[in-house]
Amino acid sequence: MTSLHIGLGKKQPRLFRAVIFCISGLAFFILAIKFRQLLGEWATIAEHAVTTLAVIAVVHLLDRIWLFSDVQEELDRIVKRVDSRIEGLTNSSQSLEAMNKAGIVHLYADRATAEEDMCNDLIASDVRHIRFIGISLNDFVRGPRDRPLHKAWLVIERYINTPRQDNEVIDIKILIIDPECIGAELRSKAEHVDGDAPPDRLYDHVSMAAQKMYDLMKRAESNPSVNFECRMYRVAPQSFLLRTDNACYVQPYHFWHRRYDATPIPILRYRRISQSAETKVYDMHAEMLKHFEWVWQWTSIPVKDFLHNHVVGFDTRMNRCGAVNVYIDPDKAWKRIIHLVRNAKERVDIQGITLHSFFQSDKIIAPDHPIRKLIIDNKVKIKVLLLDHAYESDQARYRSYREYLLTHDSIPLDGYTKEMHEMSRLFSDTEKTIAAIEKLIADSIKVKPKDWKPRIEVRKYNSAPVAFVLRVDETILVEQYQYGNTMVNREILSRDMPLMEFRSLNDHSLKGLIDLSFERSPYLLMEDHLKFVWNTAKIVPLPTVSDTDNGSLTTNGAPDIGKKIKSEIEA
Repeated sequence: MTSLHIGLGKKQPRLFRAVIFCISGLAFFILAIKFRQLLGEWATIAEHAVTTLAVIAVVHLLDRIWLFSDVQEELDRIVKRVDSRIEGLTNSSQSLEAMNKAGIVHLYADRATAEEDMCNDLIASDVRHIRFIGISLNDFVRGPRDRPLHKAWLVIERYINTPRQDNEVIDIKILIIDPECIGAELRSKAEHVDGDAPPDRLYDHVSMAAQKMYDLMKRAESNPSVNFECRMYRVAPQSFLLRTDNACYVQPYHFWHRRYDATPIPILRYRRISQSAETKVYDMHAEMLKHFEWVWQWTSIPVKDFLHNHVVGFDTRMNRCGAVNVYIDPDKAWKRIIHLVRNAKERVDIQGITLHSFFQSDKIIAPDHPIRKLIIDNKVKIKVLLLDHAYESDQARYRSYREYLLTHDSIPLDGYTKEMHEMSRLFSDTEKTIAAIEKLIADSIKVKPKDWKPRIEVRKYNSAPVAFVLRVDETILVEQYQYGNTMVNREILSRDMPLMEFRSLNDHSLKGLIDLSFERSPYLLMEDHLKFVWNTAKIVPLPTVSDTDNGSLTTNGAPDIGKKIKSEIEA
């Protein structure tokens, strides 16, 4: 309980005693006047005493009623201020305790207030290991010559250029951002939103810093007293880091919307922790070294790759060309395909070899099969492209021959007969796919109105089977086909290459942020590819309603295929 609550608790009893005291004084005064004759010669003295007592009682009561409340209110305000200060000190104490547990010895308002101490830690005589993480480290490498950070950098250059007299080796490793990565792209675009920074500022400054680092690395090769290396990291910038043997400085980064070199982002200074003596302290000094080594090993490239080997990475370019997903797990890829097909709004185009995985007869009969639902609902236009599986088709024969070699001894291509081909999975699976589509349409015709026409078309192509392609509205998935195989005990070639998903650039989530490459759009290219293959492919007749007396089904004028469908499905 605070002194405020104690004061409030005592206020009412004191007022009550003051009232009793006043009444008592007045009573004695009245009694003294009434019994004055009985007091005799003591009457005057008693009258003066009682009068004084009554006056004191009345004054005390008035003070308690009018004046004491003001004093009490002021005392209450003082108590509140004291309690607030105590709470602030408690919080500060807890903050200091937390800082101590993490090994924080100093909190700087910004980099400018920390640079003197950073400089001193960098050039200390006992330093043997220096680690940097920054974006371009401009304030070190290209900063004003009279600033401590640049002075410290000049000392580092002196380490590189001048061999030491002792046998000690200074190990210096630096990480700056790869301006080609998506993290750098986002940083560069963000600081241009509300500011006037040139769009290429980050790229240009990092490029200059990279060239400087590369030149220093070449010079360090001839100096046995120093090991100097620089790499470029490919993740979003997380924090500035300067670490020496005895100190570590950390300042968080964020995607600022304009450049502000004096931005008041605090810098934390961590001390080196002796784990044997301070086991309860979390050693951030050591942890930041592990952080540095993790980034260095797993998500960075040599400066030479950026400057001279023309390495650009993949994340920024993939975003620019509209790639949104890459699947290497076939199960996850199939789940994505099912999701897209189930949510199709206008069109579904599929190109494959046999497409048996889409049209397996034992699965397509399920009411919730996505292709079956699309055909029955008849709201989405469906185009199916199958490889012409006849023996006379060079592309089909080459592929089935290659799959034959997966489970048989090698034979020359000219020894691969028509009978062998027609016994292949490629041939039989294609037959089953066509039969399953025909049966599904035939079953639908039986329950649909006479004027119902399915919105599915099937064609067989003879051009090269370059890829599995699935287009669903504004999304295209592509899996490259090839003749390679790394698996054992398999009958067919399938699902070995990553499945890549491309989005129309008009529907890209980063449109307006990054520079989209419309002239290198896989979506547009594969869209045009599907048009070409479709226009050059042969139509596969599908069942339609025939107004014959027996209501038989025909395939666009072909003879009754009911028995054929049934036998192929059962086979």
